[in-house]
Amino acid sequence: MVDASGNTNSIQSPITEVEASPERSSEQESKQTVDNAEIAKLVEVAKHIENDDAVSLQPTASNEDPDFLEPPVRNGTTKKGTGKYVPSVDEARKVIEAHEILTGTKYVLWRGLAGFGSSTPRTKGKRILWQEMRKSTDPMRHGIERDGVPFMVCGEIIYDCVHGNDTHKSWKTLYAKRIKEQEDKGTPVKTRKRISLSKKVGCPARIYLKEVIRFPDYKPPKFTEFHKKETSKRLRKDIDSGNDVRFERRVYISLPTVDEHKFHLIGGNMAEVSQITYRAPVNIAVVKYWGKRNTALNLPLNSSLSVTLGLNEMFAKTTVAISKNFNEDKFWLNGKKQDIKKNERIQKCLKELRRMARKRKGSKDKECVSKQHVHICSENNFPTAAGLASSAAGYACLTAVLSKLLGVSGEVSHIARQGSGSACRSMYGGFVKWNRGEVEDGLDSVAVQIAPEHHWPELKVLVAVVSDSKKKVSSTEGMQRSAATSELLWYRAAYVVPMRMEEMEKAIVEKDFEKFAELTMKESSQLHAVCLDTYPSIEPPYLNETSHQIMELVTVFNESAGRMKAAFTFDAGPNAFIFTTDEFLLEFISLFESYFKPAGTDGENFFRGLNRDDLGEAEIDPVVVTELERRKYKVTKGSVKYLICTKSGPGPEELPFSESLLNPFGLPIENQNLCDNSMEQSYNSSVVPDE
Repeated sequence: MVDASGNTNSIQSPITEVEASPERSSEQESKQTVDNAEIAKLVEVAKHIENDDAVSLQPTASNEDPDFLEPPVRNGTTKKGTGKYVPSVDEARKVIEAHEILTGTKYVLWRGLAGFGSSTPRTKGKRILWQEMRKSTDPMRHGIERDGVPFMVCGEIIYDCVHGNDTHKSWKTLYAKRIKEQEDKGTPVKTRKRISLSKKVGCPARIYLKEVIRFPDYKPPKFTEFHKKETSKRLRKDIDSGNDVRFERRVYISLPTVDEHKFHLIGGNMAEVSQITYRAPVNIAVVKYWGKRNTALNLPLNSSLSVTLGLNEMFAKTTVAISKNFNEDKFWLNGKKQDIKKNERIQKCLKELRRMARKRKGSKDKECVSKQHVHICSENNFPTAAGLASSAAGYACLTAVLSKLLGVSGEVSHIARQGSGSACRSMYGGFVKWNRGEVEDGLDSVAVQIAPEHHWPELKVLVAVVSDSKKKVSSTEGMQRSAATSELLWYRAAYVVPMRMEEMEKAIVEKDFEKFAELTMKESSQLHAVCLDTYPSIEPPYLNETSHQIMELVTVFNESAGRMKAAFTFDAGPNAFIFTTDEFLLEFISLFESYFKPAGTDGENFFRGLNRDDLGEAEIDPVVVTELERRKYKVTKGSVKYLICTKSGPGPEELPFSESLLNPFGLPIENQNLCDNSMEQSYNSSVVPDE
């Protein structure tokens, strides 16, 4: 066979090895250098290939350097559907490189044939075609328009975006699950076997190359079905007989547009992105915070005291990425984009932390860091805005991770407070006091740890989730109503709370559960008494029928024993927090489950946190059962969705990179469908306020 340039090759020669494959290794790419003149020509080529009109990229004249491509010129055909092509695989590779330079993207070989681009193309079993129409299932953008010359399609190669599909995702997910199980059991895990976060994010952009050999000497005199059939027979006979057949090679190219790249940044935005992930705990107040003396700064009417709960059971997790190439701040909460510009609280946190970053002494890049935008992704492993202190965990987590990322050290609980008042208490573990403060700017209204999480190991907390729905009246709105209309609120802040703060702190330090339980329940009842004293009244009330049934159960549990064995408390919601000690934990769980746990399979996941089977069963005091029967105590099975068992835990902690909620480009991992189609568009964010 003789190609169009006059070189003779046998078309029947078997192709056993390809010396020059269109696949390029990353090592070869990194070593490749291109001078400016060549880049200019390559970019020109790529621009014309992406044009929707038909363009033929002609090979360089023989008297010129073959490494350079002439600017493309139009052929005679301008019909829609005609593909774009170059005369060789080498030139196709140059066009791909030009496309990468032009768009700032990278591609890797996804699928291809070993003989693609060989000097002796394989024709055995290949059909002789006269045109190839574009099909809806064909990923190539263009068919091959008929021009009277027969051709064969020798093969196709597909280049995948370097951020395409992760073919090992299912295996990695299974392996990560096994590693997690080993870690939960305390089995040592070798570091080298940990799976790092993949850069594969499912980008659908691909480059398609289709190799075609044309036979211009076999153009029939008339383009009828009879002449096409006779010409095809003659061409096939000459090929099979080993006769010299001239052929012309074309490599058709289909390049993706910039908009086809999804779930990752491209071009200059592919610069390094720094990111950190934290998780922060929930806290439950035992001396309640309700009412504000300064709404703008979230300054409370009274001091408060809380217990920080364990991180393994209830937490907010937040990943923050920062890069000089981000064009605005963006945020996703529980998989949904929110509008950051409309959320004054998160704006205050960002503004204050950036201001503190600029004030750092001796920082060479303080100006740069303070002006960089951030991408924030946050999620809770428990219901949001349902009276479970989700905002406290969320803003504490946000403050902790932003402080670390921006290099801000020292006291930052006052920043978390500006996001959500109770968030300042989640900045510390164990038992935490939030001082009311006296100065107008609120700098003395900060959180202080009075005892670490391991101070009272016998103390346990049960969280009865009655409702996981968002409450209709937020804590912020409820506080504003109370401060404006409730005289009881102001009396409580001035006279009751200061005394109870001293008594509660003493009870915690001395581990006096009797006093601790009494004060905890009094505080809970007084909080909701203030809500009842508010006008207009908070409707529906934060407490519902199931909440009162839990209160009655705890009351009977204590009165039957003649001492404090458990204590309830409620924040602004129907969900109950029940304190008890190791001595009475099993007995109360058994009692609670006997009334509230659903029957059958519905109750399989009722108990969460500690392993229920390891705890065993405890005998319920018959006096308690008798008293409940006398009261005709009845509840609705399933009115409590589940029961979480936890204890006092630490403050916010940093997580490894494998726990990140954002991919290496600062975009959500699991919710990539939430990204905008255009890489240049921005994403919005917000934090749902609670307290």
